Amino acid sequence: MPYDITCWVEVGTEPMKSASPKVVPASWVAIKELSHINFRPDCFSADVFALAKHADEGMGIFADRGIPGNPSGAVIDFLAAIELETIADGGDLGFMGHTYVTLLELKRIALPSSGQWHMLLQKIAAFQRESGHADSEVRLVLIGDW
Repeated sequence: MPYDITCWVEVGTEPMKSASPKVVPASWVAIKELSHINFRPDCFSADVFALAKHADEGMGIFADRGIPGNPSGAVIDFLAAIELETIADGGDLGFMGHTYVTLLELKRIALPSSGQWHMLLQKIAAFQRESGHADSEVRLVLIGDW
């Protein structure tokens, strides 16, 4: 049975001032929202993000990291809407798997060579070629829903 994943592709807008040579964006903006992507349960979703119907299906390298400390306005608005819906519904709406990953982190593992994740990563690569954003300046924020 499929599940929905709402995914935002965010890009860093301002470098964080740091003594470290590693430059991390201080703020992010959503450039693409992919609402309710209908993914079939697959090994990549389970093994990388722990987005699986059963907890034992995948360890999730980048599982349950939560929402980044500096999310884009689009993510903040979505979370506020979830909170309102949950209160109105009187319970859990089934949202799970709040996590995020930068492309730099994601590219350190074996990426899928076909399927919906592969197509998404190809679209992001095309955007990067046009915009010049480095892998550390692009991230995915993911929330699953049954």
